[in-house]
Amino acid sequence: MRRFLRSLFRSDPLDWESAGSRSFVGRDGPPAGGAVDVIVPVYGAAAELALCLASVERHTDLAKHRLVLVIDGPQPPEIEGLLDRGMGTTLLLRQPVRCGFVKSANRGMLEPGTEPARDVLLLNSDTEVTAGWLEKLQAAAYSSPE
Repeated sequence: MRRFLRSLFRSDPLDWESAGSRSFVGRDGPPAGGAVDVIVPVYGAAAELALCLASVERHTDLAKHRLVLVIDGPQPPEIEGLLDRGMGTTLLLRQPVRCGFVKSANRGMLEPGTEPARDVLLLNSDTEVTAGWLEKLQAAAYSSPE
């Protein structure tokens, strides 16, 4: 039993302080470091969305990864102003009526043109990311061969 429990845990912990330079290969996916679709369902909260988008732009290689904003129904002018400025390879999808987080997230993942070989990451629109955030999440996701 003890051997089984030990097999569940990594012998070398992930380094959360570095920028995520190690590369791992998962059992069914591409190696960490591949392109990611970062899907952000958007409904209101302009100030929080502005901080989220600024942090994603500052700490994400948008030439490699793609930001997918799913606009959930009609939005106030403050949100529309944020969306007009554009960011890298951003894909902007609009729901004609409010559908909620889950349907918006599904729309972002299932949109034609979304590459199935890419990893997908769902991000709340009030999240502020930090340096190396995406690489560290990929390293964690691909850190186990199982």
